[in-house]
Amino acid sequence: MSAVQVVQGEEAVLRFGRFELQRVQRRLMVDGAPVALGGRAFDLLVALAERAGRLVTKAELIELVWPGLVVEDANLTVQISTLRRVVGSDTIVTVPGRGYRFVAPTEAVASPAEPARVTAADVAARREIRFVTSSDGVQVATARYGSGPLVLKAATWLTHIDQVVAGSIQHALIDEFSATRSYVEYDTRGCGLSQRRVDDISFEAWVRDLEAVADAHGGDEPFTLLGFTCGAGVAVEYAARHPERVRNLVLLGGFATSYFSTSHPDPAVRREGDLMIELAAVGWGKSSPAFRQVFVSRFLPDASPAQWSAFDKLQRETCSPDVAARYLEALYSINLKDAAQRVRCPALMLHPKGDQMVPFEQGRRLASLVPGARFVPLEGRNHIPLPTEPAFAGFLREVRSFLGEEPRLDAAVPQLTARQAETLCHIARGATDKQIAAALSLSPRTVEMHVAGALKALGCRTRAEAVHRATRLRLLQV
Repeated sequence: MSAVQVVQGEEAVLRFGRFELQRVQRRLMVDGAPVALGGRAFDLLVALAERAGRLVTKAELIELVWPGLVVEDANLTVQISTLRRVVGSDTIVTVPGRGYRFVAPTEAVASPAEPARVTAADVAARREIRFVTSSDGVQVATARYGSGPLVLKAATWLTHIDQVVAGSIQHALIDEFSATRSYVEYDTRGCGLSQRRVDDISFEAWVRDLEAVADAHGGDEPFTLLGFTCGAGVAVEYAARHPERVRNLVLLGGFATSYFSTSHPDPAVRREGDLMIELAAVGWGKSSPAFRQVFVSRFLPDASPAQWSAFDKLQRETCSPDVAARYLEALYSINLKDAAQRVRCPALMLHPKGDQMVPFEQGRRLASLVPGARFVPLEGRNHIPLPTEPAFAGFLREVRSFLGEEPRLDAAVPQLTARQAETLCHIARGATDKQIAAALSLSPRTVEMHVAGALKALGCRTRAEAVHRATRLRLLQV
C-alpha cells in the first residue's frame, strides 16, 4: 500500500495557484475542471505538495510513491516531467543530485461536499442473485439491480458478483445503470459465484452463457448490451447472431483479433502470448504477487499501489491458476472479423489512447469493422478507466448521450408524496421505523404504509434500492 497518506478530515484539499488537489477524491482540478493524471503522478504530486517548501530526496519520494518496490531514478524523472507539464515547470524545482522541492505556496481547505453514495452494503441489499443454466449444464451466477429497460453486461473474467467493492468500476456501473434501468451482470464460468469446475472454457461457451443469461433476464424487448475488454468480443458475437435482441451495443477496450488469431502471426507476438499463459499457470496461485503483477501493471499502469493491491486480491479470489491459463488461451484465439461485420444495431465503441493491455489501434480496427459504429478515444493508459479518472466521466457522458432518451426520463420519472419522500430521507440517514415515527409524529404502521407506497411508486423491491433510485432522480433532499 502507498505510504502517501490521504487526509480524511475537513482540510483534505490543497490549493496552489489555479489548482486544487483533492486528496480524498484523488482528483486534481484546474479552474474547476478535472485534469487527467495517472495514479503514480497523483501520489507523487501529493507527496511533494504536502511537503511544500522543503527538499524531498529521491529516496524519500520513491519510498512514498513506490513503497517496497525496486524503482530506478528514471521512473521518478518521467513522473516529475509529467507533473511539470501539468502544473508548470517552475512549480517543482530540481535540487541537483539530491531531490526536488515544491515551491508553490499551498493552502489547506475543507474538502468539497460529495453527493451521497451507496455503499457496498447498499448494493448487496438491492441485488437479486439468480443462477442460470447454460446449454451444457454449467451454472452461471447472475445479479440484477433496479427496474426498467434492460442493460446487460457480457461477463469478463476477474469478477465476483457477490463481492462488490465500494468505489470499484463494478460498483460505479451498478450505480450508474440501476437508477433508471434494470442492470444485469454475471460471473463467467469458472469464476466468482458461477460454477468453478468446468470442462469447457472457450469463446463459444462464453457466447452460450450470454445467450442463457439473456433468455432468463431479457424478456421480449430488445436490450442494451455492454461489453468490456474480453467481454466485448462475446457481446459482438451475440449481437451478430441475435440482431432482433440487441437494441444498442456499447463496447470498451475491445479488439478484433489477438495473439493467436491474426492472419499472419509474428512469432515474437505468439511467444508473448505463450509467456502470458505460462505466467498465469505458474504464478497465479502464489502468495507472492510478483507473477500476477505482470497482468496488473498492464491492466492498470496508472493505478495507485492500493488499487494494484485490490486488483491483485481480486485476481486471486475470482479464479484458479488453471482457469486463468485456460481463459487466456481461449481469449487469445478470438477473431471477430466476420461477426463484427454482421452487427446491425447502433454501436458505440470507446478505447483509452494509451491502453497497455489492448493497443488503441486494435479498438479502432474493431470499430471499423462494425457498420456505422461510432468510435470515441478516451484519455488515459488504464485498460478500464477507474471511476476517479476523467476518462470514466467521459465514458459515462458518451454512453448517456448514445442511449439518448432510453428510457424517457421526462415521461417516466415517478412521483412521491411529501410523506413518502420524508420517510425515505430518514431511511437514507439510517433511522428505524420507530425513530421515523417519532420524528414525523406518526405510528410505525403508518411509516410502513408510506414505505410501501414509495416502493410501489419507484418500482423497487427493497428500501435501499428505493433510496438509491429516488436520490438519483433528485426526488430526495438527503
